[in-house]
Amino acid sequence: MKTKLFILICICSVMASCTSTVQTQKQNKIAQAIKKEGDVFQAQGNYTAALSKLLESEKLAPDDPYIQNSLGLAYMGKERDDLAIQVFNKALALKPDYTEALNNLG
Repeated sequence: MKTKLFILICICSVMASCTSTVQTQKQNKIAQAIKKEGDVFQAQGNYTAALSKLLESEKLAPDDPYIQNSLGLAYMGKERDDLAIQVFNKALALKPDYTEALNNLG
């Protein structure tokens, strides 16, 4: 009886972790889609709309260095260099070899 209960608990644990992984992957895909929208607004020079989209994207994937880099560019567009420096540094903390973020920080 104890063995069956143990196996059942193990199976439930594995299923729960798989569900969590699928949810995280789905959130990352949504975050990337929203980031792309923000990047388009940024390319058009609409930094307010870009910032809005990028902040929305950051809520879904706060540890994505590419989102942080785009946020930094949007802050630069809004002439908020203080905030840009913070997010470029966060991007580099997340991905130390991220050359684009390092160049943007310079």
